[in-house]
Amino acid sequence: EKEKKETERKGEKKAMRKKRVREERARSRARKREREIQSSRGWAREREREVARAMRVLIHGGGSRQPA
Repeated sequence: EKEKKETERKGEKKAMRKKRVREERARSRARKREREIQSSRGWAREREREVARAMRVLIHGGGSRQPA
């Protein structure tokens, strides 16, 4: 009878550990996705800046003056 209780408790611990591991994995996945979003946002901002500069050069003409 006593042994049965011990094994039950052990099983419960195992389940909790499994749950914790699963949550941890989900959290790290979410973090990774967030990082990717941030980096793509930075890339988009950089691209936008380049485009804006190119437009200014086209509009004001690429004279010998400093870039507009």
